[in-house]
Amino acid sequence: MRKSFSGAHRTIELDPAQARREYLDSIINSDFVLAPKGDGNYSNRFLKTLCMGRIPVLSDTDTVLPLESHIDYDSLMVRVSMKNVKDTPKLVREWYDKHSEKEWQAAQHKAREVFETKLRIDSYFDYFFTVILPTLPTSPITTEPSQVSRI
Repeated sequence: MRKSFSGAHRTIELDPAQARREYLDSIINSDFVLAPKGDGNYSNRFLKTLCMGRIPVLSDTDTVLPLESHIDYDSLMVRVSMKNVKDTPKLVREWYDKHSEKEWQAAQHKAREVFETKLRIDSYFDYFFTVILPTLPTSPITTEPSQVSRI
């Protein structure tokens, strides 16, 4: 039990290396990992959880996940809308109960695979430039700020 949850060097209550080890150990030793948003509408814990082949429980605050149109996230995570956040334990249990042991292990392996093949920084850029970019419509290059198209 700690007085605070800060990982910031100026406010952390223990050795940062120890805090990092405990953080990673808590993920690897869990079946499900809560992944609430951080300062922005994003959760680094979400990616760490996938990296370690665990099942994230995303408190969904209209979060836009990377490559969401290319990854079936709902097959490897529990998504809980904020309006149902009080039902999180029930929703996690339902997700767990509908999977056999074999399906559970497959979801964990898929979480790791998705991270390795699409979300790890080098894989992300490789996937983006080889799969997504070629499918985007081309437009003339312009330097006018109002004419710059957004991806």
